[in-house]
Amino acid sequence: MLGRQVTVPQEIRRIATVNVDAFRMLLHLQVQDRIVGIPSDMFGSRISRNPTLEALAFDRLEDTPRVGGGQPGSEIHLEKVLATDPDLFILWSFSHRGDPSALAQQADRIQEKLGLPVIALNTLGADPDAGKAQATLTRAYRLLGRLVQREERAQRILARYEATVERVQERIRDLPAPRIYLAHRKNILQTVPFYLPVAHLGLENVAAQGGGGYHAEISVEQLIYWAPEHIFLHTPSRVGRVERDALTQDPTLRHVPAVAEGRIHRFKGTYMGWDPATGLVDLLHMAGALFPEAMADMDIPGESEAILRYFYGEKGLYGYLARQSGLKAPPRP
Repeated sequence: MLGRQVTVPQEIRRIATVNVDAFRMLLHLQVQDRIVGIPSDMFGSRISRNPTLEALAFDRLEDTPRVGGGQPGSEIHLEKVLATDPDLFILWSFSHRGDPSALAQQADRIQEKLGLPVIALNTLGADPDAGKAQATLTRAYRLLGRLVQREERAQRILARYEATVERVQERIRDLPAPRIYLAHRKNILQTVPFYLPVAHLGLENVAAQGGGGYHAEISVEQLIYWAPEHIFLHTPSRVGRVERDALTQDPTLRHVPAVAEGRIHRFKGTYMGWDPATGLVDLLHMAGALFPEAMADMDIPGESEAILRYFYGEKGLYGYLARQSGLKAPPRP
């Protein structure tokens, strides 16, 4: 996904990765038995002290070496990678601090040092364009599915994703799109200018108008001027979140329609890359909050549980995610 050419074994049985997207995808493709090295800091970081969904779905978590990384651009322990004796090592193909050509050169250097195939991939990237983001998602699953000989499973995952999006889009077609604001987990005034589920829903994300990057900071005056009708708080965990009281008890925000009317919601969002499974859960919850009549007869918790079970093969993940990220489905009639 960086435009490199890499020769890989015909059969790949041992995989090490510092890429959380790749780790998730390997679980989705049902080849967790091939994972011999995992990202270091996604299971007990300052952002998520409790286990993540991926950790709950990986039954060899404590017995598998952690080889560095986690977030794009973070440290990689090459000695630990080599100690796992992998057939393949997977890096990120994007970084907020690097351009594709520099990342490709880095991947080539790491491949030379390791003496084994190194590929780079991710499921979302940093390009705020819905078409490109969807193409990245598709390309990533097809690439990894081919590498691990799970092409049919990869295609079924993509089909499930697309079918869920289309079902929701059909329900809300021709309805007016509310003006929303996505707040980053660190600060209500830090923005999330692009999120693929928001693009799928055709929403007007006012943060996209600012021209800043991911978690760019704005002023209170800018938020008042944008006047979003709904605010969604990026909430990857119970630790990584802005408290609702920070909005409702701030007198400077009382003129923001979303705050004045109490239309404040949560979404799981990105976390060291992006999980399309939880992205679909966010899609359902956002649609339920914004288009309650159109979504009234859909069992959003039930649908969400089915999605996570399909991707991860484990029961009960939705309840855990809902508690960690504060997700609340609208009451059914």
